[in-house]
Amino acid sequence: MLQIITILSVGVLVGILNGAAGGASILSFPVLVAAGLNPVSAAMTNAIGVFPANIFALVGKREKVLPIIKEHSKLLIAASIGAFIGAMALAILPEENFKKIVPFLLLIASFSLLINVAPALTAFERRLEILLMTAIGIYCGYFGPGQGVMVIAVLARDAGRAIATVNISKNVIVAISNFFSNVVFIISGHVDWKFAFTLFIGASGGGYIGGRLVGKVSRNVYKSIIFTVGFASALWFFYKYWIK
Repeated sequence: MLQIITILSVGVLVGILNGAAGGASILSFPVLVAAGLNPVSAAMTNAIGVFPANIFALVGKREKVLPIIKEHSKLLIAASIGAFIGAMALAILPEENFKKIVPFLLLIASFSLLINVAPALTAFERRLEILLMTAIGIYCGYFGPGQGVMVIAVLARDAGRAIATVNISKNVIVAISNFFSNVVFIISGHVDWKFAFTLFIGASGGGYIGGRLVGKVSRNVYKSIIFTVGFASALWFFYKYWIK
C-alpha cells in the first residue's frame, strides 16, 4: 500500500511539472526501479503511466491543438517515427546499453536550453528541426524522461514562438509521439500494469493542474526550472550507472 501511495503522489508531481514544463518523468523512473522493477520494465511502465500528463495539460487549451498539429505536422511525423524506432530498440536490445547513455543525453538536453533564441529561423534551421525531432523521438522511445526538455529546447530557438505556445506545442508533440512508442511497450509485455495505472491516475490530475500554470512564469524562469531538473537528473543517473 505504501508503494502505491508513493507512486500515486509522484505521479501527481510529475503530471504538474510535465504539464507546466517538462522532464519530470525522470522522478518517477527511479521510484519504479526502487519498487522492484528492472530498468527496462520501469522505463516502459513509466512511459505508460505518465502519458496522460501531456494530454490533460491540453484540456484548457484544446482549441489550439488542431492548429498546432497542422503547423508542426512535419515535426510530429518525425518525432513519431523516431519514437517507434526507439521503442523497438528498447524492447530488443540489452538493458545495459541504454542505462549508460541516459545521463549524457540528459546533459545535452539541459545545456541546449542555454543557447540564445534566434529572431527568425533560416530554411536550413527549419530542416534541422525535423532531424532533431526525429532524434528526440528515438530517445523518447528508448528511454523517455527528458523528452519534453529536448522538444522545448528545439522549439524555443525561435523567438517568434511565445513561451506558452511552445509549451502547448511540446505537449502535443510528446503526447502523439508517445502514443506510438507506448503501443510497442504494451505489445512487449514488460509493463507492470498495477504501477502504470497508479501513475496514470496521478499524472492525469497533475497534468491538468500543470497545464493551467503555463504562461504565468517568464521564459528565463521557465527555462531555468527545466535546466535544473534535467541537470540534476543527469548527475543522479551518472552516479547510479557509472560510479556507484
